[in-house]
Amino acid sequence: VLAPLRDDFKESARIALDRADAYILRSPVRPGQEPLSGDSSHWTGVALRFLQTKPCFLQEEGECFPEGLKKIVSEQLRTNPGVSI
Repeated sequence: VLAPLRDDFKESARIALDRADAYILRSPVRPGQEPLSGDSSHWTGVALRFLQTKPCFLQEEGECFPEGLKKIVSEQLRTNPGVSI
C-alpha cells in the first residue's frame, strides 16, 4: 500500500518495492491525475518504474477493497496451495 502524496517512504519499503505482486495507491501519483499518468511524486529516490510493470489499483482511504485485487488474491490462493492467509 503506497501513499504518493506523503513525503515519507521507509527505506525497508523502498528496498522491497520490486518484490510486490501488485500495488495499492491511496491517491494518484500526482494530484488530479490517474495513477501512473505522470512520473513525479512527493517521493525522492523512489523508482516509479516498478509501478508501471505490475498491477496497480487506486483505493483511497475509506473505499472498498479493489475488485481487480480481489481477483488476483483469489487466483493466487486457488492456484498455489502453499499460499494461505
